[in-house]
Amino acid sequence: MGAEERAAKTYCRYAPVIIRNKALSALVDSGNTFRSAISLKMYLLLGLDPSRIRPLPDLKVGTAKSNQSLHVMGETESPLRLQFAHCPTKYTFHPIVIKDLSMSINISGPFLARHKIDHLHSRDEILVQGHRIRMHAQPVKAAEDAAGLAVVAADTTIPAYSCAFMPLHVPQVSCGGMPEGEGIVEGGDSNVLCQDYDIVPATCSITKVKKGGAGFSSAMNPNGSDVTIPAGTQFGTFRLLPDAAAHITPWRVALLGGMGDPEKGTEGERTLKDRLRTAIRRAREEGDAEEEKEVVDPKTWTKQQMWKWMCDNFRLREAPGLWKEEDRKKAEQLLVEFSDTISLNS
Repeated sequence: MGAEERAAKTYCRYAPVIIRNKALSALVDSGNTFRSAISLKMYLLLGLDPSRIRPLPDLKVGTAKSNQSLHVMGETESPLRLQFAHCPTKYTFHPIVIKDLSMSINISGPFLARHKIDHLHSRDEILVQGHRIRMHAQPVKAAEDAAGLAVVAADTTIPAYSCAFMPLHVPQVSCGGMPEGEGIVEGGDSNVLCQDYDIVPATCSITKVKKGGAGFSSAMNPNGSDVTIPAGTQFGTFRLLPDAAAHITPWRVALLGGMGDPEKGTEGERTLKDRLRTAIRRAREEGDAEEEKEVVDPKTWTKQQMWKWMCDNFRLREAPGLWKEEDRKKAEQLLVEFSDTISLNS
């Protein structure tokens, strides 16, 4: 594959948007010099009445192929309100409805110019009223009512060889499309953090998202220098927990793992339910182990015993960011140096 083909494959053209409380992907098409459009399929998925499409009998829209045109059914009779990810502004527009449009939503060049929205090709972003909205090469599947995109809420710096809490924002909750409550933040599908920043997000963490859409997860920086993640970067997906799962699952349980194949995953963690069962089982096993564990006196340990305890209990050999022996040794030395701040019997 040549350089041009690779560039075309990775070119980011889709922006995360919200219409009628649905998290969607819209093609930002500056080459469309006419009007923004929506497919008939997406129009119906949004719960809109097909009888409320205002006919435009004389309108024809051509395609890049010669002598071919699209079937324009008309325009939306009532205006739709479009919001770009975490940007609070909602834009009113009347898109034309096209029967066989290949994408869900097409945002035209005139729409971008009218609302002073800049497409930053060098950063794979659009700039909306000072908010940088990260774009994607492929459309994100429309979220269910109980799920929504989770983006980084504020610029966050993760120190070298460290983990840090990540403040998140879930637009679907803040705009009223989802209720607040406990849920799961899945960072495993966030290739942006891995590919662009070499950061490993928490694969699955349980947190509580408040009414304004604020929540938290975590990420790890395996690099030797600090990394700053800008606000608006897509972190992953937030899914509300069923009442039963929320009742029996401690919300503080968090699983931090590597970026495996999301389709194959690891055995027993291929579905959300499997992940919940795994989290519950591990929490119970750790609870049983705590009851049986004998009280230890670290003052009697040799340095080698202390290192072994740190390595076993902090699972340094399993950490995805410490695959180099020298990095693991540095982590062990750091833990031993500050061992007096760690409670070994609680």
